[in-house]
Amino acid sequence: MMRALVLALAVILNFHVHASLTDIVKSMLSPSPLKVEPTAENMYDAKVNTQVADKAEPVRQNGRPRIGSLINLIVKQKRKRNIGITISIRINETSVWTNGAKQNAFFMYQVYTYNNENNVYLVNLHHGTPANLLFDWNVEGLPIINLDEALDKDLDVMIESGMQISTDQMHRMQKLNIKVASFRTGNDYFMIAEELIFQRPVSTMFMTLNYDALWTLPAYDFIMDWQSTMFRTPVEKVPYVWSPFFHDRISALSPERPKYTPRPGKAKNIAMFEPNLYIVKNMVMPLTMIEAFYRKYPDLVKEVSVLNADKFVTETFPAFDAWTSVLNIVQHNKTKFLSRFRVPWFLANYGDVVISWQMHNDLNFLYLDTLYAHFPLVHNSRYFKECGYYYEDNNFTQAIAALEQAIIFHDQNIETYNKRADECIEKWSVYHPSSIDGYRTLVDNILATPDKFPVEAASQRAKRV
Repeated sequence: MMRALVLALAVILNFHVHASLTDIVKSMLSPSPLKVEPTAENMYDAKVNTQVADKAEPVRQNGRPRIGSLINLIVKQKRKRNIGITISIRINETSVWTNGAKQNAFFMYQVYTYNNENNVYLVNLHHGTPANLLFDWNVEGLPIINLDEALDKDLDVMIESGMQISTDQMHRMQKLNIKVASFRTGNDYFMIAEELIFQRPVSTMFMTLNYDALWTLPAYDFIMDWQSTMFRTPVEKVPYVWSPFFHDRISALSPERPKYTPRPGKAKNIAMFEPNLYIVKNMVMPLTMIEAFYRKYPDLVKEVSVLNADKFVTETFPAFDAWTSVLNIVQHNKTKFLSRFRVPWFLANYGDVVISWQMHNDLNFLYLDTLYAHFPLVHNSRYFKECGYYYEDNNFTQAIAALEQAIIFHDQNIETYNKRADECIEKWSVYHPSSIDGYRTLVDNILATPDKFPVEAASQRAKRV
């Protein structure tokens, strides 16, 4: 009976399946539980995806096939998938450079629209409209819609990225047979730990639980078990991707220096862009490293710009005053503590070298913006060891050596540096084959998860068939 149903559906829908669906169908017709073996075609991270398959057993229940899941997968394989990605457009104008999560939503859009493979919509969950956007969003012509409009698009998957989905919104989607994934782009563990210890305002992090899937960046693999426990959802790693989509918009404002070119003189302007919001990315370590370099080479530092730090000089911070009182680089008036600026514009106009520091937060768009513009990058990210000038963890000896390379010797090796920087960027491109395959696999996996509201979802599936 089951074999006949599968064959009948195949004939009626005349579908063409790829490896992952073929494995699922074979599993449903066999007595053994689902165990999809990793291959180059259906896996970008064999370990993670095999674990997910082991836990989910998406198309079998009590040893028997889930007919609804089979119908759901066959129907969705037949047509383009409809994918929504959440964004936040406020009534008050905000820049897309205020945080990486805003940009990440659009990078995912580029991945999923590659080769016209899916229908993708940017779903605004806030109260603004595209008319409220600042020019740097660069989204003219993109399909930006609100939630009600999105629910009329027969969505298969909604990805929470640029703005959080409420529990009511998620349940509404799941009852319409829409799978909901939460893309955790930040270091959730450190955020909640600091909120607890320092009595910061309570975030909305745990406002919504029980997603159909939870996605996180490879740099956060050390908190995946914690995330899965807290959000009550299995966690998968997501390919890290970037494109010059926003960078080019801003660099066009500085046509005289969109890419790095040496300025006259041997002394350099050093910039750091750490947000100074949480301990994982702050100015304390990199500015102290510059201090160590400055004591050794006082004539090679022209100026240091510490961005996202104006509050420390406009408000009262006794700890800041105590720390900077022993830094020559500050006491000699070599350092400016500034507000937020868009990275490409600031580098073009004021930067020569970028120094960055992070702790358990190794993937940052800052690196790619800097490398794309061919500026010297001093950093401690293990994912970018072959890119820029790398130092390990908090190693001051290596950091000073990296600064020496960036400040003293870089201008003699520009061509070699630029070639290596371009190769690094390609690895993280939204159009890299591994990124395309990885994001495709994530959608395959979430569509195979059990329904949160089986009755309502089955009814919706019947309407689609």
